[in-house]
Amino acid sequence: MEKKHIELANWQIVLIALYRVGAHERPVDVEDAFFEAHQLAPSRFSWRTRKNLPDTAVLSKALRDIEKQGGKGFFHGSTSNRQLTSDGVKWIQDHMLEVESLEAPETVLGQSKSSEGYVLLRRVENSTELQKWCADETYIPEKWKLADVFKCSPDSPIRVWNTRINQADVAAYSEGNTSVQSFLKLAKEVISDE
Repeated sequence: MEKKHIELANWQIVLIALYRVGAHERPVDVEDAFFEAHQLAPSRFSWRTRKNLPDTAVLSKALRDIEKQGGKGFFHGSTSNRQLTSDGVKWIQDHMLEVESLEAPETVLGQSKSSEGYVLLRRVENSTELQKWCADETYIPEKWKLADVFKCSPDSPIRVWNTRINQADVAAYSEGNTSVQSFLKLAKEVISDE
C-alpha cells in the first residue's frame, strides 16, 4: 500500500486532536489532546531521545499557535481544559478531508515545514551554489560557500556538517526533490575531501 503524505502544521494537528477527544462536545483536558496529537504524529511531538514520550513543550507551543491564528478563537477554557468554539468546529468541518485522512493507516505526517530540516532545505533551494550546480553538474562548490548555505563555519566539526546536510536531505526526500538530494550528496563529498 502506497503511503499518502499530507501537510498539516503542528497547530492544525493539535486542533484535530482536540476534536477527536471530544472538545466539540465538552471541555477536555489538554493532556488528553496532547496524547492524541502524539499518537497522530509521533515524529512531530516526541522527545528526541524517547520517541514513545510526548514532548509537552512542542505540544504547548502548538496549542499557543492555535490561539495566534488570526484571533479566530478556535477554543475557550482554563489552563488545563479546552472546548472548541463554533469557529473551531467550523474549521474542523471545513478541513474534514484532512481530519478523516489522519485516521487512514496509509497516511504519513512528516516533519513540520518549519522544522530545521525544511528551513535548511529552503536555504539550499534558494542558494546560488545549487543554481550553479543545476546549470552545470560538473560545478564543484567550495567549502566556504557551502558553509554559508548550511549556516556553519568552514571549520565546523564534520558532525555539524553531516547533521545539517542530513536534515536537509530528509526534508528533500519527503518532498521527492531528487535534484537537491544529488546536490547534498556532492556537498558531503566536498566537506569530507577537505
